Amino acid sequence: MVFNRPFVSGISRQLFLVVAGWLTFLQFAIAAPQQQTRPVPSGPLEETLREQSVDELARKVMADGNAASGALVYYNPVVTCVKCHEPSAEGQRLGPVIDEVNRDATLQQLIESLLDPSRQLTESFETETIVTRFGIQFTGLVIEEDESPEGYVVLADPELDGTQTRIAQRDIEDRKKNKVSAMPQGLVEALPNEQAFLDLMRYLVEIKSEGKQAVLRLRPPDSFFVLEPLPEYEADIDHAGLIASRDEASLEQGQAIYRRFCASCHGTRDQEGTIPAARRFADAALKNGNDPHSMYQTLTHGYGLMVPQRWMVPRQKYDVIHYIRERLIKPANPDQYFEVTDEYLAGLPTGSGSGPDPVQQTPWSDMDYGNSLINTYEVGRDGNNIAYKGIAVRLDDGPGGVSQGRHWMLYEHDTMRVAAAWSGSGFIDYRGIHFNDEHNIHPRIVGEVHFTN
Repeated sequence: MVFNRPFVSGISRQLFLVVAGWLTFLQFAIAAPQQQTRPVPSGPLEETLREQSVDELARKVMADGNAASGALVYYNPVVTCVKCHEPSAEGQRLGPVIDEVNRDATLQQLIESLLDPSRQLTESFETETIVTRFGIQFTGLVIEEDESPEGYVVLADPELDGTQTRIAQRDIEDRKKNKVSAMPQGLVEALPNEQAFLDLMRYLVEIKSEGKQAVLRLRPPDSFFVLEPLPEYEADIDHAGLIASRDEASLEQGQAIYRRFCASCHGTRDQEGTIPAARRFADAALKNGNDPHSMYQTLTHGYGLMVPQRWMVPRQKYDVIHYIRERLIKPANPDQYFEVTDEYLAGLPTGSGSGPDPVQQTPWSDMDYGNSLINTYEVGRDGNNIAYKGIAVRLDDGPGGVSQGRHWMLYEHDTMRVAAAWSGSGFIDYRGIHFNDEHNIHPRIVGEVHFTN
C-alpha cells in the first residue's frame, strides 16, 4: 500500500466504519458456500434473442407481451416499421402490409422474419439492382416499368423513404434481383430491450387475429405522431454567418457532441457504428446532401431512420457539422467534402439570428446515485491501478449522493482490496459509454489521491 500524504482527519471515523464493514463482508464472503446461478445473457439485443429458441420466444410473447405497448413500438419513427408496412396503406408500398401478410403466418414465423428478414422473401417486394451504362448503380423496388426499347424503370429506395429513380431502358447495362431483403438485418437493435420485442410481436399477433379491427383499436392517438413545431428562431437564422464563423473552438465543441451523441451509431474513423444503416462519414456517401446547410436540415428535420435532433440549437448543429466535415470527411472521404465558397454562402437562406446559447447539460454528474456507485474506475493514468469491479463510496455527509461528495474510497470487488482514497471538488471524469457516450474508455477518479493499493 502506498500513502502519499496524511489522510483527512475529519473523516477518520467514517473511514474506519467503512473499512470495518468491508472486512466483515470479506469474512462472510470467503466463508459462504458458492451457489450456482443462471448466466445472464450479454451482448446486443439480437444476440440475446438468438440465444433463445423461437418456441421459447413465442411463449414469452403470449405470456408477457403487451399489444398496446407493441403498437407504440411499431409506430415509433426510430424503429421505422410503419415506414414500409403501414397497415391498410394505399398507393406506393415499400413492404408487405402487416394486416394482410400476417394472416397465414405462425408466431414463430413472424419472430424468424424479424430476426432474419432474408430467410423468406415476398416475391412482389424483392429489390432489384440496376447498373447503368454510365457505371451508376441503383437498388430498390420496381414500382413501375415500361418494357419497350424507349421505356423506363422506376425504382423506389426503401432506405430513402421511397425516393424514386427513373431509369431509361436503353441506359440499363446490367440488372438482377437481390436475395437480400430490403428490410435490413439487425433492426431489432433499434429496440430498447427484450420487452419491447415481446410487445411488438404481441401487437403483430393481435393484427394477425383481428386484422383491420386490431389496427384501428390499437393505433396510438394522433398526438403520438405530432412533432413539436420548430422554434420560431429557426425562421431567422444567419446560416452563412454561422458557417463562416466556425473555428478551432467549434471543432472542440463539435467533437464533444459527436462523441456523446453521434459516434455510437455513425462510428469514427477507426470504429464501425452500431447501426448498419447509419452513414459512416469517413468512407460513405451522404444521402441527403453533403454541404453544411443540407446537413443542418438533416439534423433539424431528420431523414430516413434518423429522427430530428431538435435538442441542439443552431450553433451546436453547425459545430458538429464542422467537426464531421473537417475531421472525418475531409481527410478520409475527400470525394464527399463540399468546398464552401462565397457564392455558396450568398445563396443560403437569409436571416439575422443565431438562436439561443447552448445549454450545457451533464445529467450523469448531476444525478443522485445514492451513497455508492459500482463501475470500472482507473486511479492515475498508467494503467497500473484499475478497479474493474469498483465500488466507489462517499465518506462525507450531505445531499446529492456520491457524485456530490468531497471524500471517497474505492473498493475492488474482484480482487478484494481497497484501491484508493481521494478528496476534492470532483468525483470522477465521467468518461465512458454509459456516461458521456465515449467508447473504449472508463472513468478516472478526480482530485487529491491520499493512498493507493
